[in-house]
Amino acid sequence: MRKLGSITLSSPFILAPMAGVTNSVFRTICKRFGASLVFSEMISDKGLIYKNQNTFDLLKTSKEEHPVGIQLFGSSSTTLSEALDLVIKNSQKDGYAFDLIDINMGCPVNKVVKSGAGSALLNDLDNLKDIVETIRKKTDMPFTIKIRAGWDTNSINCDE
Repeated sequence: MRKLGSITLSSPFILAPMAGVTNSVFRTICKRFGASLVFSEMISDKGLIYKNQNTFDLLKTSKEEHPVGIQLFGSSSTTLSEALDLVIKNSQKDGYAFDLIDINMGCPVNKVVKSGAGSALLNDLDNLKDIVETIRKKTDMPFTIKIRAGWDTNSINCDE
């Protein structure tokens, strides 16, 4: 048995968050076939803050999925913190609850990095640090980040 914070993993198999793929039904199927931990699709902090129903629909979970993590993306500690507040506040009444928080700091897709989120955070280590510190203070749930070695091969800064 492996542990990730307070979460006991029954197998070494973890389903990564995948946009357009890792919805509740897919996560449940993966759990039935041995995944010990599954993740939501990558969810925009601004989509939650602006109360976009499609974004909130991505948060739906079932009892069979647990443990399940949520992956958020955003470009500031303020907006990510506000989005996490919304997730926590609405989790019981709206049919979603998560056991782990993950912040995406690795996605290189243009629509993500042009807003300063995803792997663009690797170009602003002070902001990256502020996000990690803010989210860590906000919850005692296990907290992870998805990160790359660096913005590109000329700026490997993961050790920083």
